[in-house]
Amino acid sequence: MDKKEIRRIRLRKLIDDRFDGKAARLATALDMKAPQLHRWLSGGQGMNEDSADNICKIVGLPMGWLDTLDDLPAPAAPRENVSVVRPPTRHEQRIAEITALLEQTDLEGLAVILDRARDAARHYRRAKQTPRSSG
Repeated sequence: MDKKEIRRIRLRKLIDDRFDGKAARLATALDMKAPQLHRWLSGGQGMNEDSADNICKIVGLPMGWLDTLDDLPAPAAPRENVSVVRPPTRHEQRIAEITALLEQTDLEGLAVILDRARDAARHYRRAKQTPRSSG
């Protein structure tokens, strides 16, 4: 049995044991689109090393759990009202950073930030309207 097939079997076990048999729930926990997960489950596409490691890390499994059928610890059933915590996306991290900065800023600083945001928006609109020269 090759690694692709082993990962497919282990992924199905993970979904059955931790996500009530619903692949879409795992996809949500991994912040990925369900069709990609379904391609792995159907065997239509193999899972790369980074994806396998990322899944283990996000759902709290030992690294390599997806790669072997040996007696590695099986996924424990989730406790009620406990969701899998995924790492924040880059967009979410940036929003958190900006929010923290805004919370530390006085009114004068907020006015400066607002002016810069308006300038950036005007610049963006102008750049969008200016046709690009091909060359």
